[in-house]
Amino acid sequence: MKHKFPKNLHSSIWNNVSKFLDCGDISRGYTAFKCNQCSHMHIVGFSCKSRFCSSCGKIYAEN
Repeated sequence: MKHKFPKNLHSSIWNNVSKFLDCGDISRGYTAFKCNQCSHMHIVGFSCKSRFCSSCGKIYAEN
């Protein structure tokens, strides 16, 4: 795959792919919400905010 793109783009491509693969992974950071009534915790992993991501890119397409 590396031979299809100019050498100066290799690091950028790999950075975006790794961000996309880690999107929503709670080991990379998260926000926790706790219900005041039942004390249930809801954990949401941070998104990658990349326009190349299938879930985050939807925001860019809508805007």
